[in-house]
Amino acid sequence: MSTRIAILALGTLLALNGLLVVEPALLSAHWTKLATWCIAIAWMVCIYLWQRADARRNRFVPSVLLSGAVILFSPFAVPYYLYKSRPTNRRRMVLVRYVGLAFLLLSVSIGLTVAVETLRGV
Repeated sequence: MSTRIAILALGTLLALNGLLVVEPALLSAHWTKLATWCIAIAWMVCIYLWQRADARRNRFVPSVLLSGAVILFSPFAVPYYLYKSRPTNRRRMVLVRYVGLAFLLLSVSIGLTVAVETLRGV
């Protein structure tokens, strides 16, 4: 899996999770909980696949501890991983791109929430 496909999959999972949170009537309570767990597991798998592809592309061998942290504590560990896996001259730019992508995904999630709430009110 390439890094771009993994990031696209992460964005899609975020949108699906947001849809389940905003519109819980889509599924019964039992199925909503199950779908949320499935999305969480898929999120962890996508993060792992992204890190593997990224490490291979940048010829970086992450430690087992760092790999586990990226999967379990991704909001905090991914910036650290990006900082450690890049050459000194690219570290700042990759962190800026990470923050930009995080804001983009957050904006999409908020936008979908507002759209669903607007359509619900019609």
